[in-house]
Amino acid sequence: MEPKEKPITLLRKKGIHLFVAGSLLGGLMMASVSPVTAFAAEPPSANAAVSGGTAVNPGLVETMKPLWSVITDDDREQGTAWQHRTALYMDKGIVATITSGQLVALQVRSGKRLWKFGGNLVSYVYSDSYGFYVITKGGLLTAVSPTGKKRWSAAIGTFNSGDKIIYLGNFIGVVQGSTIRAFRISNGELKWTMKDAGSPLLDYQMINGELVGDQNGDGAFATTDVVAFDWVTGKFLWKTPGHELPEFIGNQPYLYSRKIDIPFNLDAEERTVTLDGIGSTGKIEDTRIFKHQVAEPGTQAGNFYPRVVWHDNWLYIFWGDVIEGYDLLSGGWDSPVKRFPQPADTEPTGIVAYDGFQMRNIENGELSIVRMNSGQHVTWPSSGKTFLEAESLGRGLYERYVGGLLRAVDQRNGKVIFQANTGTQPFAGPVLRVGSYIVVQKEGTLQSYLLPEQLQ
Repeated sequence: MEPKEKPITLLRKKGIHLFVAGSLLGGLMMASVSPVTAFAAEPPSANAAVSGGTAVNPGLVETMKPLWSVITDDDREQGTAWQHRTALYMDKGIVATITSGQLVALQVRSGKRLWKFGGNLVSYVYSDSYGFYVITKGGLLTAVSPTGKKRWSAAIGTFNSGDKIIYLGNFIGVVQGSTIRAFRISNGELKWTMKDAGSPLLDYQMINGELVGDQNGDGAFATTDVVAFDWVTGKFLWKTPGHELPEFIGNQPYLYSRKIDIPFNLDAEERTVTLDGIGSTGKIEDTRIFKHQVAEPGTQAGNFYPRVVWHDNWLYIFWGDVIEGYDLLSGGWDSPVKRFPQPADTEPTGIVAYDGFQMRNIENGELSIVRMNSGQHVTWPSSGKTFLEAESLGRGLYERYVGGLLRAVDQRNGKVIFQANTGTQPFAGPVLRVGSYIVVQKEGTLQSYLLPEQLQ
């Protein structure tokens, strides 16, 4: 039965994929990669280093082999770059992927084929608690049950690489360029269409009945604009130019969004971060300014554009040389409650997991962790390979490298738990997790691994 239509207080679908260049992956197929609740961190392990030191001898790291591997499509032959070719149905432990133009469902623990559906499908699949959604090359959106049966179909026209499906409460949203359509989950009824939504949404969240997202703005400098729509009717509500995706703070009447300062003055010794409170009409109703004096101009802080990370009603500002934390729910806007050094040559990815900020090395993209309560910097040995991407899934951080190396790091202590040589084919999408298993997507194959106990 479809739930009643009612405003959702806050449902955020933020991309937490850790790309060197940045990216977004929406949809419930990524539900397992949501940032986890912070837990007390374990002491650093024997192959982790702290406080910026060089990682000690890592010892032997187990090399895992896949439980199973199946042949899938290789989209390189088609010249496309799909990142949603595989999706999970969490309740039944099913992984479904596009193979030879069909949706093929496999049992994650064994690789056994359960069913196949359709034909002439584009290499894109989305999943939610009702099942899967696929699109034919003829432009037909089809909802498929967890048992492989057709639920409904709706015409949407040509679906191109870069288009996507997003979650809209009681509806499935289809974003095609500047057009957004909302279909009722239960029967595929077209609820509304917006043809001039502007550039595609980069990220989005749902707050009090509004779909709030950010999109590329106009002008000579690369900025983003915040836009809001009524998620039930699709009506455009407001637009606030030159701001990042806003955050909902529990006891505040406004959405707070960082104002984008471009061009940013790297010669100024005093740096500022401006947060604007956006009201229900998109008008700026409140402004808060945070300042920091650069200790050593010409160092990393002197060439660092300050970053903002939100977590559990806390605001963290990464200035380049220090990290400051403000407890906004308790009214701590005026002075930071936490303050500790920011490791040299690092920037935050925006992910907080197990009491730690994930940090990216600006030079090589490799990851590390800064404990959000102590400032302790936890690192682990370099792989010696060129870093590509990583996913945060429960306790594990799964790093992918050029050449097919996969490494699993325990986010609680920085220990490298295992590695796997997945083959030389390029990765075709993010690592996915369901229960005690992970699924690795390659061009031409799909692989499953049983997680060690430490990462379950």
